Amino acid sequence: MYADRRIEPGALVRFHERMREQPHASTAHRIDVTPRRAPVDAPIEVRLSGFAPRSTLTLLATLDDAKGRAWSSHAVFRTDARGAVDLASEAPLSGSYAGADGEGIFWSLEPQGEGPRAPFDETSLAPLRITLSAEVDGDVVATATVERHWVHADCRAIALEEDGLVGTLFRPAGDGPFPTVLVVGGSAGGQVFADQCAALLAGHGYASLALSYFARERLPDHLVGIPLEYFARAMRWLRAQPCADDGGVAVVGRSRGGELALLLGATFPEVRAVVSYCPSHVVWGGVRNGQGVDESAWTFDGRAVPHVAPRLDPAQMGRIFGKRPVSLSPLFEAPLDPLAASAATIPVERTRGPVVVFSGDDDKMWPAGRMCDAVIERLEAHRHPHAFAHHRYAGAGHLLRAPCVPTAVIDSPMLALGGEPRGQARANRQSWTELLRALGSP
Repeated sequence: MYADRRIEPGALVRFHERMREQPHASTAHRIDVTPRRAPVDAPIEVRLSGFAPRSTLTLLATLDDAKGRAWSSHAVFRTDARGAVDLASEAPLSGSYAGADGEGIFWSLEPQGEGPRAPFDETSLAPLRITLSAEVDGDVVATATVERHWVHADCRAIALEEDGLVGTLFRPAGDGPFPTVLVVGGSAGGQVFADQCAALLAGHGYASLALSYFARERLPDHLVGIPLEYFARAMRWLRAQPCADDGGVAVVGRSRGGELALLLGATFPEVRAVVSYCPSHVVWGGVRNGQGVDESAWTFDGRAVPHVAPRLDPAQMGRIFGKRPVSLSPLFEAPLDPLAASAATIPVERTRGPVVVFSGDDDKMWPAGRMCDAVIERLEAHRHPHAFAHHRYAGAGHLLRAPCVPTAVIDSPMLALGGEPRGQARANRQSWTELLRALGSP
């Protein structure tokens, strides 16, 4: 981080006390945010005006997350000759981020207090309400409140619990028909990543199904032996909805869900496109109780899909798990049995549509960049007739996700995910743009 003034526990309380003590701040000082209320992924502009020319001010952002924990960021600016600051073109003198960045005050939000430092929540659909305040000589002189929502006001979230399926359909307003997208998360289970991604896609005109496939009631407890037929059933259900168009289903996934997305595209002809965040080009073993197992994560037609499993000796395992947070990437970089790897390789060339993969060049969960390269090499070798691309992002790790969310904390207490805050924020924005382009955003 670039912070030169860490916001201590209690600082937010003192900030709100100063706000109450100064209810008549000058109306000349302004914080203009465009738009004030918008989806999480919408571009945002922040401008300050009405300040003394060539003077110093501090912009502070505060946010309470879905669990009530406070997050904050700050940046110190020098105003221009008109007494104004445009965050998109003006670099802060100091603060939570460096360099001109219109979204910096948002992605550099970091948790306050004594709780564990963990990445920003990927499960809640509660709106993000961010308070911006401008301080001059320690006094609050202007404030603005920004609301960023996951679910567009005109969209509906419909729980799916039928035919053994568990998920949430995010439906755009209107009669449709709408193109359809299936969104799946990874080894965290449930609808981590999937809910937020699908909700935002509905705001772009897609009937989007965030699908759970394990670690939810009425579903398997572990990522072991999940039938691919379950996902085919979900796609049939989605295409049968009155609001759905008569085209195929695009599949979006991340991590093990990215592996799954590639596998679904290679298996089912109704998949019209695959967009895969930090995936694998081969099928790996499953996960039970947080530990990798030498059993396939997937089955098809009653048989286990061929898989590979990392094989390291005790000394190698000790080096990997001997410190926190753990980087799992060395597990997946060990040499593999060539015959097993060949059988487990996903035949991505069978996909009847575009294939787009994303990776961060500092992924510490697994070597997604190398595995994405293998996807592209196979598509090239088979002269895949549809568009395909690998977008690799400098300074990014495993936690690619929606743009303009806090990236100041990237690693979890237990796992190293890689990347650095600014690079991760930039990758989130750029990959989201490429995702919408790949889907052919209506």
